Amino acid sequence: VFYDSPEMEVHALAPAPNGGLYVATSPDGRIYKVDAKGQATTFFDPEDKYIWSLLVDRDGSVFAGVFAGLAVSRDRGCSWAFLGDVLAGQYVIDVAIEKRTPSHLVAVTSTGDGDGGIAHPGIGRRALDGAAAAAVPSAPAAADQLN
Repeated sequence: VFYDSPEMEVHALAPAPNGGLYVATSPDGRIYKVDAKGQATTFFDPEDKYIWSLLVDRDGSVFAGVFAGLAVSRDRGCSWAFLGDVLAGQYVIDVAIEKRTPSHLVAVTSTGDGDGGIAHPGIGRRALDGAAAAAVPSAPAAADQLN
């Protein structure tokens, strides 16, 4: 076993810069940074109790999809901010970099008001440089458009 999480569930994994792994968990909603030897430190401990998705971009920024939207740290976890746009207040259940436009990410969202499931799914598209997100009327034409 590489890493035995103290949490009951692991929802997402992402490679950490310089080796290691980010591990998104629940029910306490933490991201752990696990080094190459399997030693973990708490990287992000938000008020949200579920972290559904993770993404590390080419600059090392870490994006975390939670119930409140999409949080980002551009300084190796020292500070976090929620992106206040169409992703705000949405459950961000998955996030990926666009393959054809690697300066943009795509987030799969839900309002979460279904009976124990995902309700009102949507897709948001956002420039990684901080430009506002926009709702996307349909999914990318093919899964191979995402990294």
